[in-house]
Amino acid sequence: MSTKVTTHYNTHNGPKRAPADIGSAVKPRIMVTADSSAVEKQVIAAGGCIVDAGYDLETSVQRLISCDGLIITGGGDVNPMLYADHRHPQTQSPTTIRDRRELVLLGAARDMGIPVLGICRGLQIITVEAGGTLYQHVPDKVKHSNHDCSMMPVDTVRGSVVNRAMGDHPNVLHLHHQSLRRTPAGFQITARHADGTVEAIESNDGRVVATQFHPESILTNNRSEDNGYRLFVAFLRSARRFKRRTRREGMEMPRKASEYLAKEKV
Repeated sequence: MSTKVTTHYNTHNGPKRAPADIGSAVKPRIMVTADSSAVEKQVIAAGGCIVDAGYDLETSVQRLISCDGLIITGGGDVNPMLYADHRHPQTQSPTTIRDRRELVLLGAARDMGIPVLGICRGLQIITVEAGGTLYQHVPDKVKHSNHDCSMMPVDTVRGSVVNRAMGDHPNVLHLHHQSLRRTPAGFQITARHADGTVEAIESNDGRVVATQFHPESILTNNRSEDNGYRLFVAFLRSARRFKRRTRREGMEMPRKASEYLAKEKV
């Protein structure tokens, strides 16, 4: 059973979008799942406007209907129970409310075809939602702690979204102690650190892009020359394409939040 919003369909062009708020009629509307002034600054600089996800799950999925993109920001560790693993001593306490909200929003975004950008934790929850697994403490694998907080280059895969936006060997901020272990079906690895740590993945259809590093934290006064900013520009370009082809006066949410939660077993 679905949650309904009044819908008026145009048989030639698909569903029409409801009139946007003043100031956002042209700009893509981007939902950000958790407060991050650095991410919001990049989105606004790249030409988007911010939509808050809110705290109520049903409200979040209803707000997503009017959005053109979804960004899942950095934050605490994903609950390892979600990928059938025991908690490592270095893994943070579960952030159950946030895990639930982002799993629901990812499922809804997939059903509606909304572009997604994941950053750090964002890559991790995207991985888990799609059936992949994580290394809970990267230093155990690579025998150093440089990923905890440092600027280091990564090697990107030619032709990928990250490569086209940021070049072959961008120098980026690493601020994580977890990373992808098993790549989920439908995704490919598009950037690695020299020690083998996965630093970016993309879905095969190009709709979902996620980085383990933090592109939002490299904003300079010279935005057009900044690697991190260029990735946000690329994401906003995807959101604009989605906005152009998806005109809605309202639409029917594919599932209720509770149905997404049941599917994800959280």
